[in-house]
Amino acid sequence: MKKIAVYALLLLGFILLFPLAVSADVILPNTHAVERSIVFVNLGEYPTIVLFGNVTSPVGNHVETFQVENNKPLYKGYKFNKLLIYWNTIEKVDLGSRLNFDNFVAEIQSESYYVDDINPLMREEIQDSIAGFNGGKLVVYESKQ
Repeated sequence: MKKIAVYALLLLGFILLFPLAVSADVILPNTHAVERSIVFVNLGEYPTIVLFGNVTSPVGNHVETFQVENNKPLYKGYKFNKLLIYWNTIEKVDLGSRLNFDNFVAEIQSESYYVDDINPLMREEIQDSIAGFNGGKLVVYESKQ
């Protein structure tokens, strides 16, 4: 009898705790996902500047660092990751020096989102451009959506 009670408690604990361990994005009825991508379109106008992205996980662990390329979509992977954009001069990058995480530009929000089925939008591309420098900081703006 004692053995059955222990098994029953273990089964009850599993049943109660299992939903906490399992999660998924549920798409609501009559909605669909819109894929969002973000690209930088005028990097060629600033040949002495290099943009690089730094992806971190929700707990702050480093995931990836990469160089931003002209007209190439930026993705951050897992929807709760952060994609931060930094800049550096080409001379410092060519010398192989450590990337400077003090030159912050912007945080990129590139995740997909959901809209009602009556909205025909399936894909959204946001184009960001460099405007120049203001007080030693690189200025970036959304030039087209």
